[in-house]
Amino acid sequence: MDRERGIRETSVETHAFSVFMEHTNGGRDRSWALGPGTTHLQMQIIGVPRPDVLCRDNYGDLDWRVETLDGSRRFDVQKWVYEQLGRMTGLTRLSLGAIIISWKDVDMFNLDHTSNVADQEDELEAWGQRCKLVNLQCLVFSLESGLHLLSGLEELEELDVRSTAHRSCAEELDWMYVHWPELKQINGLVTKRVWAEDDDQLMVRDEVKGRMRRHPDGIGCSYHDETSRYYTV
Repeated sequence: MDRERGIRETSVETHAFSVFMEHTNGGRDRSWALGPGTTHLQMQIIGVPRPDVLCRDNYGDLDWRVETLDGSRRFDVQKWVYEQLGRMTGLTRLSLGAIIISWKDVDMFNLDHTSNVADQEDELEAWGQRCKLVNLQCLVFSLESGLHLLSGLEELEELDVRSTAHRSCAEELDWMYVHWPELKQINGLVTKRVWAEDDDQLMVRDEVKGRMRRHPDGIGCSYHDETSRYYTV
């Protein structure tokens, strides 16, 4: 499990749109791909154009939490990112999730630990701390967006997409079972998907939860309820 990080700590970030444009316009093949010898990658991939994200998980306005980016390039950007990740065929653990707020910070800022992370963002902002605890401009992690370009990660055992506005559904889960045969744990695959303002997403969530529970290898579900193995969103 990842060590809990304080909200003041920095994390490794890659701004997807910026590096994609550098590559496209300047011919610079800037890449974080370290080759097949890399077994663990922990990184926040930010700056992905997400015109489908309409609000936050508490129905609040997006305001400073998102950038204005060219939505027409959203799939181009993501497919380029997937190509970089796909070079690391030796990965056993891929962590792309957002910061997990620590209990120390909960106590320091008197946060309600039972509230969702969007409400915690609002509480922190009231204390003068602008913190993005949910990555709303992240990889969609859908087959449409280019997930299939990660088919070579056959050694992958753990995927972490906690606190990101991904759109992985049952179709993607079935794909993962086929192409990542060593997969044992998925953290953050199931979310409430409020940010999409789409009632159908609750049905998607329940379908994904059912698939995970029925998986013969017992892949854990990290949706925040009393039956979860991990209590993260």
